[in-house]
Amino acid sequence: MNFKLLLTPEIYFGVGAVSHLPRVMQRFGAKSLWITGGASFDNLHQSRELQSYMNSQGMDCSIERLSGEPSTLFIDTIAEKYRGMGIDCIVSVGGGSVIDAGKTLSALLGVEGSVGRIIVTGK
Repeated sequence: MNFKLLLTPEIYFGVGAVSHLPRVMQRFGAKSLWITGGASFDNLHQSRELQSYMNSQGMDCSIERLSGEPSTLFIDTIAEKYRGMGIDCIVSVGGGSVIDAGKTLSALLGVEGSVGRIIVTGK
C-alpha cells in the first residue's frame, strides 16, 4: 500500500487553533479520522460548528475517543476498524496521549498486523 509521510507536520497550538482545521484538511482529502481525549473535543465550543462545517463541505469525519494512555488493544481495535476505509488524514485533538495515538495509527493504518507485533518484530 502506498502512503505519504509528512516529516515536518503543521502543528497549531493555542486558543482558536482548531479554526485552522478545515483549510488544512482540505489539502489531504475528504475522509478523516479524529482521535480526541475523553471529553476534550466535546468541550470545545467550536466542536459542533466545526463538525457541521466539515459535513457541509462533504468531508467525512469519524471520531474515536481515548481516555488515558493508548493501549495496544485500543490502537489495534481502531486500526482494524478503519484499515482499508480510505482515511485521508488523522486529526488528533487533545494532549500527548491523543497525539501519540494519532501518530501510531497513521503508521499502522497502511499495514497489516498489530502494533505489538510491529514493536516486537519490526515488521
